[in-house]
Amino acid sequence: MKILSTLSLGTGVAIAATALLAATSGTASAVPAPIPSGSVVQIDVLPYTINSPGTYCLANSFLVFGPAGIVVEANGVTIDLGGHELQGDGTGYGIRGTSSKFLNVRNGTVRGWDVGVQGGAQGNFSDLGISECSYLGLHAGNSAVVERVHVTGASDRCVETGPFSTVRDVVVDCLPGAGFGMLVNQGCTVEHVSITGANGGIFLNRGCSMRDSIVRKSAIVGVQCETGCLFESVVVEQSEDDGFVLVGNSVLRNCIARDCASAGARVLGKGSVVEGNTLTSNALGLSVPSGHNKVTGNVALENATDYAIGPLNQVGPILKDFMTITSTNPYANFATPLL
Repeated sequence: MKILSTLSLGTGVAIAATALLAATSGTASAVPAPIPSGSVVQIDVLPYTINSPGTYCLANSFLVFGPAGIVVEANGVTIDLGGHELQGDGTGYGIRGTSSKFLNVRNGTVRGWDVGVQGGAQGNFSDLGISECSYLGLHAGNSAVVERVHVTGASDRCVETGPFSTVRDVVVDCLPGAGFGMLVNQGCTVEHVSITGANGGIFLNRGCSMRDSIVRKSAIVGVQCETGCLFESVVVEQSEDDGFVLVGNSVLRNCIARDCASAGARVLGKGSVVEGNTLTSNALGLSVPSGHNKVTGNVALENATDYAIGPLNQVGPILKDFMTITSTNPYANFATPLL
């Protein structure tokens, strides 16, 4: 098992994950949407600095040589890319609003920067394609919303959010060797995401939740978290180390881990609930070395070793005969049948 260092910060599942990939496949580009009516400032030359609140719309696609395409130095700014592309020369920021609160960026493509889009607290980032950024694709501050975004090709991390943010309907395709596909801070909600590649698929700080998502082909750990996190209907497959790594007081429920080179799920610390998961074709199905965790209703099949569970855990009986479910063992876990 390798655990990455971080910043402080059943079948139905498989069908849902496949549908997510199909719905969000393709290149990292956005479909043009109507420009909102009302007072809109047209941006027809770059670089451009925004000093006043309001709505700004990119008039054309641009190729920019310099430290930034658009710099935001005001709160309450909306940038509508108008379906256009903001392309850089591999350096600087596509859109930089580090201290800007309530920054909304939507409807276009940002490509070829060091950092694609960076926003402050309570921003909204939607309907974006972000690609070929040499360091970071998208950074959103505290209490942000990131939705319908496709990020490809960032070399360090593709998406990073501050605490109490929401990430949904996001696709991340990482370069080989990238640090994290997604890194989310305390108390975030992650739903309907697809992450492929990177050393670590996703790292979640304490108190986060993740649902209805898929993480594939991580070079080290697929899904890794701090204490108090919740995972429901998440699929991890083809990790080159562990699939899931949970730490203390977390919940892993109705998830799938398959084809991982180490443990499908590894539960560290105390107070976690592991129930209703399916772990198949891993080197080790489920590892729970510490005590005082609850392990019930899981299915581990065709792993090199199905279960490695330490003492002092609350564990339903592990059965290798699928015909022995009775009212006396409703919390049974299942393993590869005896031949």
